[in-house]
Amino acid sequence: YRYQIAMGFACPDTGPCTTFGFFYQVYKAAGQFHWYGNPAGSFTYLKVGSNVNISYQANNSSCGKRNFLLKSQATAALYYYTPYTPNEAALKNLYGSGDKCSAYGNRNFWRYYWDWFGSPIGGGFLLQSATSDVFLITPDPTSGAYVKHRVSDASLATALAPLGPIGRISQEYLDSFPTSTDMNRLVKSATNSYFFVDGGRKYVLSSCDQAATYGLSCASAVQLSAYQLNAMPSSGTLSALVPEVVKQASGPSYLISGGQIREILDSASVAAAGITLPSVAPVPITAFSYLPWGAPIAKSGELFKNRTNGNMAVIMGAKYYEIDPKTSEEMDFKQWFIESSGTLRADSAATINTGIAIQSIVQNAIGQRFVLTPMGRRAVSADAALMAQPNLLPDSVLSQIPLLPSDLKLPFLAKAPAGKNTYFVDGQIRRFVPTSAAAVKLSAVAATPEVQEIPASAIQLIEAGSTIYGPGTVLTDPAGRLLLTDGLSSYKIVASPAIAAELGLAKPTKATKSDLLDYTSSGGLGYRVQCGAQQYLAISGKLQPIADAYAVALPGKLAVLDETTCANLKRGSTQLGRFVLSPAKLIYLMSAGKRRLVTKAQYEAIRGTTPPAFKIDETLAALWPIGTPMPASYSTVLVNPTDAPSTTPTPSVSPSATATSSPKPTASPTATTTPKPSSSPTASASATPKPTATATASPKPTASPTATSKTYTVVSGDTLTKIALKFGTTVTVLKNLNGLTSDTIKLGQVLIVP
Repeated sequence: YRYQIAMGFACPDTGPCTTFGFFYQVYKAAGQFHWYGNPAGSFTYLKVGSNVNISYQANNSSCGKRNFLLKSQATAALYYYTPYTPNEAALKNLYGSGDKCSAYGNRNFWRYYWDWFGSPIGGGFLLQSATSDVFLITPDPTSGAYVKHRVSDASLATALAPLGPIGRISQEYLDSFPTSTDMNRLVKSATNSYFFVDGGRKYVLSSCDQAATYGLSCASAVQLSAYQLNAMPSSGTLSALVPEVVKQASGPSYLISGGQIREILDSASVAAAGITLPSVAPVPITAFSYLPWGAPIAKSGELFKNRTNGNMAVIMGAKYYEIDPKTSEEMDFKQWFIESSGTLRADSAATINTGIAIQSIVQNAIGQRFVLTPMGRRAVSADAALMAQPNLLPDSVLSQIPLLPSDLKLPFLAKAPAGKNTYFVDGQIRRFVPTSAAAVKLSAVAATPEVQEIPASAIQLIEAGSTIYGPGTVLTDPAGRLLLTDGLSSYKIVASPAIAAELGLAKPTKATKSDLLDYTSSGGLGYRVQCGAQQYLAISGKLQPIADAYAVALPGKLAVLDETTCANLKRGSTQLGRFVLSPAKLIYLMSAGKRRLVTKAQYEAIRGTTPPAFKIDETLAALWPIGTPMPASYSTVLVNPTDAPSTTPTPSVSPSATATSSPKPTASPTATTTPKPSSSPTASASATPKPTATATASPKPTASPTATSKTYTVVSGDTLTKIALKFGTTVTVLKNLNGLTSDTIKLGQVLIVP
């Protein structure tokens, strides 16, 4: 019968047992205790570390309750199972009966355990409270009393597993053990034999010097009892060569040296370091997780994988350089570095990691930039940047990668080998080229007309700008304005579609607001433009040249265009003068921005050697105002400024004898306008021709700046054209004033201006 109810399961004090059979008693009781230990279960009302009230007797509430501190989860489970506490009478008669208020379940459990197994804590030496670290309980070598040693980490608790499992107790009970030294991997016996513990086993150490190799000190070894030492099987001696995993056929290995872990890359690295390795230790590297990492044993110039993050890296001069994954995908570094079959983990490499990634754009110590390609490295011309601050690599790394003969010069058109997009790279910005037509225009301003193939990873390192269309491209913005791109980063607003037709502009392309982010407005654009030193008039889809001396008589504002823009506009070669032929076939003399009608006879009499009348269409006819007709008595022959002078030679143009510009024509019928010197080479070598007898005399050349003239100092970005516009004059006048024979000026040069 006692076997039938062996565990007292389902045997309440208030009634008979309902579960019989030894198997069912043991099986169901074990299940019940398992349930009690489930923190997500229903038995959580008895809290370890708190005071509880437990009744003395189930059948007699008048017997009262006992209040006490619940010290362990095991005690809580026992009170769930037998929910009454023994009174004083039951405890005084451990093997007999007490009184009417006595209950015996917990008392009998304690009595049987002690009789059969000894002290209730004798089988578990690893303890912790709900809020404490794990502690190992050992007998003090001097007093024999139990003391506690803090177990610093979970791996050490696992190493001591045979002395557990870890028991949960109250903080008060834990505090009843005096605190001694912290635990580490080194333990000793009463006879001063030293052991390294791991995985529930102990390994013999031959000396305290060997312990020091592992970063341990014999002075800090904790002495265990004979019982505790015997609980951990002896498993041989320890060596300094430690595998990643015990009994692995191959794979990562580590050398423990000087209290540090040094990972071994490969056998070639061991040979290069001149190291003789011992036999492999029977413990894994996790046993030494308490040690710091030292520099890995790796041969300089080797290429290998960081097995933590999967990135390729190289060791050069005992320094670690990781290769950017995108760069690694596009080029084969095995052709430049020795490929290793080994790998390194990140925490090992961290000890020598420079933090400098090998990217597709790098620089050396003196700031020379390079683009890495599958064939080698291309130097970037000295005045080019590509990106603000490329990663700096030492020459020892760069010298492994061959230098290609062709430098990369800015600006250039770039494309990835397998990419579809083309980019225009200038300075530190790459701008998307939307069409092949734009690429053709940009090739004319690139340092090299051919598109340069560079890795996609290099392109991505260059800061992205907005779209670029190339000089002389016609656009419409979201506001519907008609724009002409001028150079690479500005645009001019075209006055009207009619003017666009006069300029011969192509059909416009729609541009979004974001497309124009890198463009700025540089003013409006009409039918008068200047390219370099030459003025042009837009007529019927072409730019026809006109001398400055004639152009001043035309209405409208002059717009100076970038030479790259002019190169994309249609230009004619017909030299224009001051006479125009209207759509009605009437001849006009342009004067002070107005058309003044002349008769055919007058035209033939006064034209002289100036260019013949040129036709204007309805668009220009509508834009150019008509003034009063020229008087019938007007007969002054116009002078072509390119003609050789018929008078005595004038002094040569120099800074000390500079010709001034001729005055504009007056409205008097007896005077004619003396043209300004034209921009042709012959005009700069002679003074303004003298007028006929009926014309007013031109001022003589002055030998130095007049009282009304002044000076201007050339700054960065200046051209003669820009300076002429700034002071309301022409390039020819500036050249004559300063004795210049070319359009070249220098930074800091002082010029005389009107």
